[in-house]
Amino acid sequence: MSEGIYYDDSRLMRMFEELDERARKKALRGAMAKAGRDLRKAARQNFRSSGIETSKDSEAGIRSVTYKRILGFRVTVGTKAKRADYSGMSASEAKSAKAKKRKAVIPLWMEGGTVDRYRTRRKSLLARLRSEGSRQGYPGALKALGIMEKTRSQELPRQESNIRQAIYEYVEKTARKYGASTD
Repeated sequence: MSEGIYYDDSRLMRMFEELDERARKKALRGAMAKAGRDLRKAARQNFRSSGIETSKDSEAGIRSVTYKRILGFRVTVGTKAKRADYSGMSASEAKSAKAKKRKAVIPLWMEGGTVDRYRTRRKSLLARLRSEGSRQGYPGALKALGIMEKTRSQELPRQESNIRQAIYEYVEKTARKYGASTD
């Protein structure tokens, strides 16, 4: 009969207590950022393996955000809504910067899919619904891939141990940096 696993974290707690409040927050936030980067990396790998041609610009749509006021992080699919300033660029530079920004939306479309569209002109909604001219199955409509759901199911069991390990590493690293004893 198994006795279970015994884990002694007294060394970790001693190091953590020797740090001041700011250093504690920094250590825990660093650990969460590392866990978020690992999860983002797995989500980007799932995006690459989905069968879609990807690039570095399109993978930028999968982001990791570490919370500042509370302990935690999130990995999101989508872009950060901000205005871009193209005023200091030449026309060709602005064109390439706009194209790069447009590619970051691709993971958002692939996550949720796009709605079916109709190719009728100037018809009422009822006429469009009745017509045989709908584009269901047409290449213009994208089906949802569920990149983040796949990542969640694959990585969630492993992430808990990764977060524990990252907390241990970052507390020890911060303790060494600020002169606390690491014995």
